Amino acid sequence: MARCPYCSQVNSRTAAHCTQCGQPLIMQWTYDIPLINNRFMIKDMVVVYGLSIVAMELLVAGMSFLLGEEIVWIPLQAVGLVVVILAVLFLIAAGLLLRNRISMEFTLSPAGVAWDTSSRQKKINRVGLVLATLLGRPGAAGASMLAVSQEAGGIRWREIKKVTVFRGPGVITLSNSWRPLLRLHVPDNVWPAVEAMIQAYWTPPAVVPP
Repeated sequence: MARCPYCSQVNSRTAAHCTQCGQPLIMQWTYDIPLINNRFMIKDMVVVYGLSIVAMELLVAGMSFLLGEEIVWIPLQAVGLVVVILAVLFLIAAGLLLRNRISMEFTLSPAGVAWDTSSRQKKINRVGLVLATLLGRPGAAGASMLAVSQEAGGIRWREIKKVTVFRGPGVITLSNSWRPLLRLHVPDNVWPAVEAMIQAYWTPPAVVPP
C-alpha cells in the first residue's frame, strides 16, 4: 500500500489516482541532462576511472605473482595516457554527438522509480554498437552494449536505502547501501510534488541500535 502525498489516504501501489482526493499518484517529466558541465557526471566518471585503474593494476600484479615472476605494475605514464584518451573520447561524444545533453524521462509511482532515454540517444547507442562490431573493437562494443542495456529501467522503493537531496542544482540521488542507483534531475515546476511523493512512498531503513 502507498500513502497519498496530498491527503495521506492509503491507496494501492497500482493506483493512478488517490481514492479520496483524486490527485495523481504518478509523476512523469522529461529533462535534458547536461554532460560536460555536470558535476555529478564528472564525479561518477572519476570514481569509475579510479576503480578501473585500481582493478587493472591489481590484475596485472596478481597475474605476475601467480606466474612466479617479479610483480609487475602498469606504468603511470600508460595509465595517464589511457585516462587522457578516455577523457577526449568523452568530450567528443558528449560535445559533438550528443550536443552536451541527454534527454531522459523519469516516472515516480507508488511502485517505484523508472527512467527511459530519448529515441535519439537510443539510435546513437545502436549506431555505436554496430560500428564497434564491424571494426572489431570488443571494448567499444562492450561499452555500447552496456549503454543499450541501461537505456531504460526501474527501481523499487524497497531497493533504495538512501535519498540525498541537492536543491540548488535540482538533483535527487537515490542510492542503495553502497552506491548511487539513479540521479533524478528535477525541474523547479515539479520539484515540490516529486519531493512530496518520495517522502510518501519511500520508507527509510530502520536504524538498528548498537
